[in-house]
Amino acid sequence: RLRRAWDSLIGELAALEAVPLMPTARHHAASAKELAAELGKEVDVVVEGPELRVGIEVLDTVHTSLLHILRNAVDHGIEAPDARAAAGKPRRGSITVRLRSEADAIKVSVQDDGGGVDVDTIRRRAEKLGLLSPEDALAAPDATLLDLTFAAGFSSRDTASTVSGRGIGLDAVRAGIERL
Repeated sequence: RLRRAWDSLIGELAALEAVPLMPTARHHAASAKELAAELGKEVDVVVEGPELRVGIEVLDTVHTSLLHILRNAVDHGIEAPDARAAAGKPRRGSITVRLRSEADAIKVSVQDDGGGVDVDTIRRRAEKLGLLSPEDALAAPDATLLDLTFAAGFSSRDTASTVSGRGIGLDAVRAGIERL
């Protein structure tokens, strides 16, 4: 009985330190919609999932990750309304953030209906930045090229804008997740 009481007490203490995750996700969803409007894009951002509670360190990592991932989805993924219409898509893009609990982990997924990742652009930038030789860049599988998007300092853009191009987005996501 003492063991059960102890386990119960530990569970109650952990719950006291936990904070809700959904307000952070909704905040970033609203910020992504504002960014889209600033860029002349139209997007709906939906957040799905239960009302999860997490520790402060997890919340901080999810906060940083969603900030960068949603900004990338809006800036790099979602096309301008005219380009979407020309491609036979609705003028308004869609981004879905899904939160769920799996065993002892929180799973966060972000999906958009944008143009996808242009691996040829990544290939050219990796070569230009000296990350891959011309031969290695040509032979690199898509998975290797996609992994480069998480490298510190890597950007698929030639010039930085107020939104992206400085190479400090997805590497911050990876660093936060690895730290946890």
